[in-house]
Amino acid sequence: MNLILIFLPIILALGIITSYEDTKTGKIRNKWIIIAISASIIIHFILYTQQIININYIGKMLLFTTFSLIIGFTLYLLQMWSPGDAKLFTAYTSLLPLTIYQHITTIFWPLEILINSFIPIAVFLLIQIIIKTTTKQKMTIIKTILNPKQITQYLLTIFSIGWITSLMLGHYGINDFLLSILIITLISTLLKKIYPYELNYLLALIAILRIFVNKDQMILPQFWIGFLIMTMMYMLIITIINNLGSLFITSTDINHLKEGMIPTQGITQKKQEYERIMLNTNNPNMIYQTKPGGLTKEDIKKIQNLHRTGKLHFNHILTQQTIPFATYMIIGTIITIVSQGNLIIFIRTIF
Repeated sequence: MNLILIFLPIILALGIITSYEDTKTGKIRNKWIIIAISASIIIHFILYTQQIININYIGKMLLFTTFSLIIGFTLYLLQMWSPGDAKLFTAYTSLLPLTIYQHITTIFWPLEILINSFIPIAVFLLIQIIIKTTTKQKMTIIKTILNPKQITQYLLTIFSIGWITSLMLGHYGINDFLLSILIITLISTLLKKIYPYELNYLLALIAILRIFVNKDQMILPQFWIGFLIMTMMYMLIITIINNLGSLFITSTDINHLKEGMIPTQGITQKKQEYERIMLNTNNPNMIYQTKPGGLTKEDIKKIQNLHRTGKLHFNHILTQQTIPFATYMIIGTIITIVSQGNLIIFIRTIF
């Protein structure tokens, strides 16, 4: 029995509904996640009673679903997406039959959904950078990329953190180029947040250690080819990340603020006046603080009450438009179904 035919209508319905709501409201409602996971539980129970799947299948599905929830909320804590996206990823994991995963690169098969979702996101954002930036902005981006200090940072990051990543993945027999890039990006982003000193010194120490440990590998041409390709891919990703702010910042009417919007400006009280400041400014007098989930109902109420009573001498604040991850996640899920796992490996099998 082709199990995907049973789950596909639910997957498509979940994708259409959550994509529409995420685009329109920036939110993914819990009720759709609950309905999808409940449907998954009922279907799996029926399949088990009909002896179509066994207890080992159920155990692996539960394990994968649990890990999806953990990974999803880890990305949320790193402020890479919303809690709704984390729960949606978990729902798709519970709905995608294990039999679909034929071309895999990891022992945690549902990670292929995230890898396949990243590809259309990267393409979309790259196109946005090309279209929305002016010639002057493009030249600034190119100068930043080609800055010797920046290039040194990229090379050190891939040479050092890339080594750690390859050791981690190699331990589990995983050899996936795109997954390696994503993990390197996550680790470097996390280090910049938690490491209080100059990061290049730490990376240089790791790089020196790698040279001593893997000196025989250094003389192989294929090593340097792979290293340079990975560095260029990493540069591309970092360029996209660093320019997201300028692409998706918009001026929003205070009366049109919605829960979940992400402000890039704060409002602070200075004597009897209120003024707008950059949100990352460390100011205890700000009436709201930056949060991964964006503005809360209480935040919006405070802002609109001040505006209504004439205490604010401005009508707009800058907010950052969110990327509708729900849309890209259903695209990634469909890609996973069509390619039966990892898209890159699937393409390799064709050519």
